[in-house]
Amino acid sequence: MLKGDLKKQAILDTAEKLFFEKGYSSTTIDDILASLNCSKGSLYHHFESKQQILRELCVIRADVAFRDYESTPCENPLLALNRLIYCGLPVRGGEERFLATLIPLVGSLDGDLMICAIHQAQEKQFRPEMLRLLQALREQKLAFWNLDGLPSLVWDVYVTLYGNLLSFARRLERDECPPSEIVSMLDASRFLWERVLDVPYGSVEIIRADEALNTIHQALKHNRYLRP
Repeated sequence: MLKGDLKKQAILDTAEKLFFEKGYSSTTIDDILASLNCSKGSLYHHFESKQQILRELCVIRADVAFRDYESTPCENPLLALNRLIYCGLPVRGGEERFLATLIPLVGSLDGDLMICAIHQAQEKQFRPEMLRLLQALREQKLAFWNLDGLPSLVWDVYVTLYGNLLSFARRLERDECPPSEIVSMLDASRFLWERVLDVPYGSVEIIRADEALNTIHQALKHNRYLRP
């Protein structure tokens, strides 16, 4: 790795650590510089702002999630589709640290840009793979549809679920909804996928509600610890 690449990675690693430990809003560029012991010129050579650093971290998380998906090959396209959906979600086990950074940003301008960055990154890897799996399902007569636009609708359901899960986590943090709401949310998404694809009831799994809730609770527990 080149020296410039090493410096860029060090900035990202340091910023990610501070965003988690202090919160994104409470972390300043000076905090990052102090931890790195480097000049502003060195940081701004790679990133124009703290917001751009967060955007890059979101892109990296999307790439890591897709590599997680690829690490467990599956010949059955329906099982592979479930795996793809699962790996792309922000509430699966192991995402607690990143989720803790994301939740406070939901509903803000930074949060909107963050979600946009994640979806743009996922468009490059997750969406083509999802469409490939849907076609494989159709060819193997495991799914049925007659309208060409339906596979894109499946992607839209995924994008909507991603945002809804983050919104749910934010509302749960504010005690604005019961934990059980996530069950209805996952059931509704599952229903839409199964109806659009015309696959057997219960064949789309998404994620277990208890796993998603545990991940969210761990992230919220950390965020409550950060509050003064």
